[in-house]
Amino acid sequence: MQPFIAALMAGVLVCVCAAPLLAMEAGNAKETVLHSFAGGAGGADPEAGLVAVNGMLYGTTYEGVGTGCNKNFGCGTVFAIDAKTGAERVVYSFCSQPNCADGQYPFAGLIAVKGMLYGTTNFGGAYGYGTAFALDPKTGAETVLHAFGSGTDGFSPDGGLIAVKGTLYGTTDAGGVGYCNPYGCGTVHSLDPKTGAETVLYSFCSLQDCGDGMFPTAGLIEANGTLYGTTFYGGNKGCERQGCGTVFALDPATGAETVLHTFCPHGNCADGEMPEAGLVEVDGTLYGTTVFGGANGEGTEFAVKP
Repeated sequence: MQPFIAALMAGVLVCVCAAPLLAMEAGNAKETVLHSFAGGAGGADPEAGLVAVNGMLYGTTYEGVGTGCNKNFGCGTVFAIDAKTGAERVVYSFCSQPNCADGQYPFAGLIAVKGMLYGTTNFGGAYGYGTAFALDPKTGAETVLHAFGSGTDGFSPDGGLIAVKGTLYGTTDAGGVGYCNPYGCGTVHSLDPKTGAETVLYSFCSLQDCGDGMFPTAGLIEANGTLYGTTFYGGNKGCERQGCGTVFALDPATGAETVLHTFCPHGNCADGEMPEAGLVEVDGTLYGTTVFGGANGEGTEFAVKP
């Protein structure tokens, strides 16, 4: 599970910690439950964080509502929460179309661009390997921008999208033309939100022994025209056969990828291993976490100077 992402509204931190939805006043840690998810018609299992748009909070649940793909738990939702009253409304229920062509199981959060919400689903779509979608929060109308799995375009996006100068960028956990397994080792891709045209900018495990990384489970960030992210495996083979993960940079104009750091280069993994979440950039430094490794073997917080 990726760590929660918080939305800051009028000095109040609002976050999803699986469930329930809660608010904390910055500075005194006063917590108020805005909404408790109960499954079924209200959605269940919010895996990602929130985005704030015009006083409303929007997010996704991995399960809930629709019965087209899973009669007991549903296939996931996009929901809206009134930050003042805590009233929740399901904006869209996935697998509303035959064979879940509209997507199912949204694992990542949403972004808002010019009044539209954009996100990804883990599965579903025309080929069953996930989608990138747009959703109008006013009408609930959903449009699949791209259905993954038609070839080497990537499989099953775990991470969300970012918008840079009118283009959407994201990762897929598998797929592409890398050779770590028959299904590929993950990609970085771009999407035109107007046409839905998708371009694979980079396929991981394109280098020998996957020294460039493999399986990017998190989304990307952008700083000064460069994309940055992490891969869960790959890089140096110091800790295990598949490698312990990387921090990478990618030029979106050329598709050139650079490994900034390979975890566990000497076998003791004091620097951490297996980064599952994404990065943040503060004053030119990248910060992130690893699931394992470190002095106690239970993970690290790290900084990388790109």
